[in-house]
Amino acid sequence: MPSTGSVRETLGAGHCHAMVLMVPSRSRLGPSTTPVHNPARAPAPPASVRAARQALSRPWHLAVLTGSDAGLVLPVPARGALGRADVLTDPAVSRRHLSLTSTAKAVTVADVGSANGTHVRRWFRWRRLGRRRVHCREGALLRVGDTVLELRRRPRDLTVPIPPERSRRRWVRTAVAASTFLLVIAAVIAMRTTGRGTYGMLAAAPMAMMAVMRLGSSIPGGGHGRYRRTGAGWVGGEPDAASMLLALAVSVSNRSVSTDDGPLTGWLGRRRRADLLELASGQCTALTGAGSAAAARWWVAQIAAGGRAHVSLVDRGYRLVWGRESGTRSAELLAASRTPPGRARTVRTAPSPAPDLSERWWETARELAGIVPARTPDGSAAPDRVLLEEVTGRVDRDGVGARWRRRLTQGGPDALPAVLGVRDADAVNADLVADGPHALMAGTTGSGKSEMLTSWLLQLALDLPPARLALVLVDYKGGAAFGPLARLPHTAGVLTDLDPAATGRALASLEAEVRRRERLLARVGAKDVASMDRTQAPPRLVVAVDEFATLATQHPDVLECLVRVAAQGRSLGIHLILATQRPTGVISPAIRANTTLRVCLRVLDAGDSRDVLGHEGAAALGPRPGRVLVAGTDGDHGAAQAPWCGPADRLEALITEVRAAARSTSSPWRPWAAPLPASLSAREAAELGPATGPAEGLVLAGTDHPDEQRLGHWRWPVDRPLAVIGSPGSGRTTAALAAACAAMDAQRAVSLCLAGTAPRWLTALDRGLGTVVGAEDPRRLVRLWSLAAAGRLAGELLVVDDVDAMAAAVDEVLGPGEGQNLLELLVRTAPATGTGLVLTAPLSMAGARWASRIGLRLVLGAPQPAQASVAGLPRGVVTGSAPGRGVVIDGAVEAERALSVQVVTPCAPREATARSAHRLVAIPRTVAPLAGTWAVGGDDARPLPVPRGCVLVVGPPGSGRTTALAALKRCLHENPDEPVLAIDDLDLAEAVVLSRVERALHSGRIVLASATTERVVGTYRGPLATLRERGDLVVLWPALGPASQVAGRSLRAVTDPRAPTHPGRGVLVSRGDTVPIQIAADATAAAT
Repeated sequence: MPSTGSVRETLGAGHCHAMVLMVPSRSRLGPSTTPVHNPARAPAPPASVRAARQALSRPWHLAVLTGSDAGLVLPVPARGALGRADVLTDPAVSRRHLSLTSTAKAVTVADVGSANGTHVRRWFRWRRLGRRRVHCREGALLRVGDTVLELRRRPRDLTVPIPPERSRRRWVRTAVAASTFLLVIAAVIAMRTTGRGTYGMLAAAPMAMMAVMRLGSSIPGGGHGRYRRTGAGWVGGEPDAASMLLALAVSVSNRSVSTDDGPLTGWLGRRRRADLLELASGQCTALTGAGSAAAARWWVAQIAAGGRAHVSLVDRGYRLVWGRESGTRSAELLAASRTPPGRARTVRTAPSPAPDLSERWWETARELAGIVPARTPDGSAAPDRVLLEEVTGRVDRDGVGARWRRRLTQGGPDALPAVLGVRDADAVNADLVADGPHALMAGTTGSGKSEMLTSWLLQLALDLPPARLALVLVDYKGGAAFGPLARLPHTAGVLTDLDPAATGRALASLEAEVRRRERLLARVGAKDVASMDRTQAPPRLVVAVDEFATLATQHPDVLECLVRVAAQGRSLGIHLILATQRPTGVISPAIRANTTLRVCLRVLDAGDSRDVLGHEGAAALGPRPGRVLVAGTDGDHGAAQAPWCGPADRLEALITEVRAAARSTSSPWRPWAAPLPASLSAREAAELGPATGPAEGLVLAGTDHPDEQRLGHWRWPVDRPLAVIGSPGSGRTTAALAAACAAMDAQRAVSLCLAGTAPRWLTALDRGLGTVVGAEDPRRLVRLWSLAAAGRLAGELLVVDDVDAMAAAVDEVLGPGEGQNLLELLVRTAPATGTGLVLTAPLSMAGARWASRIGLRLVLGAPQPAQASVAGLPRGVVTGSAPGRGVVIDGAVEAERALSVQVVTPCAPREATARSAHRLVAIPRTVAPLAGTWAVGGDDARPLPVPRGCVLVVGPPGSGRTTALAALKRCLHENPDEPVLAIDDLDLAEAVVLSRVERALHSGRIVLASATTERVVGTYRGPLATLRERGDLVVLWPALGPASQVAGRSLRAVTDPRAPTHPGRGVLVSRGDTVPIQIAADATAAAT
């Protein structure tokens, strides 16, 4: 199905190029400022209209039976997809919901993975569809989201039935019955009197048949008469809005009106005699009751689809014109739910039930039928278009600056005037100060609401400089509604649903601004801002909200805060403009009480008009964008045309001129502090403002205090563990490195467990930096954590980046789950041992056991409420989306109070740390056989001293037993005073060799031997058992086989799981200690 994008009606493209600011000083426009009405470009048809026209050229279409889109039609493509767009607007329907493939006989349907699924009606129940295609024939019912669709073929006949004349119908029925009865009597008499019964019957039969057929052909509904039980717009006797829409689409190509001079007839509801309405020339009939509007629309649709009259909109109804040019007929059909209009000659109650017609169906039907507002006889209607410069005068930077200077120097009333509309060369003026202080605006899609709001705000900016007026724009539909207005120097900010953190900051600052102004009024003893001295009065603040109904339904807390600010700011120079498409149900008593200025453009529902204006006038406005009614100002204004800023390029030019004029004025005023920089150093953060945290703490971030309208910096108390939790790319590692740099600046040694590569400037430091290890070396990681848990890193800082990855690496060494256990132990003992601790983890780890023990948290990368909830932030608190922008919460102090921060960028310490750090060095994979070196190992990976006494080397085949034995023998031979007996493969030696070894052991000689791990663990006597009990053990490849049984203890903590079978890698077990080692390679010994 072709995509139906959003369509906006184009107002025009004419504009002036030379600009000088000139605000009219009186409410009536003079000759020099009379609007010029150039023809507007033809607007593109709405998507629902295009869909109806396309359905006529397709063999299949879908009729919407329920929901807000009921009555609309969707063309079925030969192959395509259907979903939520400008035609089908059900929020429960996915943008790509189901796929369709049509043939001449049927349509195949399949769900494409929609959120709420697709159901088909089968045997009195709904069955959910999957991705497998299902064949559907004519009349099949589909349910997508909350909408029910019916599959239909293109109707063969789209002629709308016309009711017969009531008097003729009764007479013909009576005449046929009487004639038939008389013919039967005459035939009987003829047969009785002539005696020729058979011949008489045969002679009378043709005459009787001819008479009955002659009369029967004139009966309505007989033969090819006008009254038919089928036709477009009906299913049996019930109204069918979808087929009526197709009939209207067909009638578009033929706008000619019937020349029949008789009255217009149609059904107000069902096809029954009680619902018939006949409208004669000159008649003005009003329908009353709850369904009056729907009944009138259904009746008018029949007339328009049949081409029987021209239909136009009038106040509270429709005007119909038909007949020959020499004798034109006209009548009016009005609708009023309660009291009928005074001009109605006849009043009739609408039938019950009334046709169920959706507002979108009527909007589409009206567009197809070409129903437009009727012009008044004297031509005094509002102009078709009014450019902004036609009411303000031409605009340029010099004129704008001159106007601002006059307002500041000449004084005058403190006002916020604007021209909201023009009617008969009269300007409809409104002042937010005198007529407000707050305003409510409504208008349906395509009514020009956003353009009028833009014009209103731009007029305010043209009247006051940025130092005396600030604009806060709120748009919870993505932020595009205000467009270029965000570039105005008066605009303090645009608040959108895309950045909840910025919105929360702005709302807190607005409430703080209310309190500040209250204190200011109390200090000078003024009742309101207008009564203050102009040099002391705070600037005016206007908050404009586009589509506040979205706030009311989806973000009620945001709207509640704005309304609270408006209620408190009546005398404080704070003004609120609320705009929405559908005000019904969202205007609370608080909003109604505080918005005295009401502006309403065209709305589809009379109830919306009543909610805003108190009457139904806005529902009768024509479809031209910019038609507006204003209430709450002096005078009774009729429909006016709102000023339009012009095309997008013209609006950009106007704003450019305003920006240029602002360069020569004082700096703009803002209701909040400047935003935190996206990047700052620790020194720059300390200069922002007062500190939060202990004075001896480390500077880690700049802070934002919107409730105090100031900035500051945050100091981390090192004696409390800090959890840095954030999403990928949020700056977790940067925050950890910033803490490390700040600690080294404070003369603290630092050890790092990093998931990535440490910066070069950091690893190049000689002092202050201890161990730098990652998940690639699990053995050293376990050793570092164990030292910290034992208090061996007291006074130092341990930084663990990406805790979940590090804990998984620890599990490789100690076993499943041991990483989390060791981490919990580390978190629990760090404060008691004086070890500083910084842990970073993803948002999903916020609920881990170790995290629950840390009260102080820095949360990054949680700009959405769902992410903030996972991170454990208080309700309504989110972070910024930029890297390093986060929130600090202290569960140990106050869980509901959050501090917005920007983490500082790490930099090299200003001076070297005097304190030495505990550094664990990685054991190399190869060791040269230098003099006196048989192996290297331990925390510093230095050469180990030769064991004093006997040594048994055990390991699997290929582990380097012979090389290790040769290395030991080489080092012992360097001391000739100690005789050495070296036996390789003692487990395979003959009895003679075993006896020799036993004698050497008894005599106290040094014996060096090697054997496989499996044979040693299974030997309980003899020289192997004696060496195992008395001597030191060199266990090679300790991760394989029964190595721990040979050593008599667990060797997991000193085992390297990343090199379990590397030749020469092992563990030295000596006097209860275990030391990881790497044997020096002795090529000579290896060869032998």
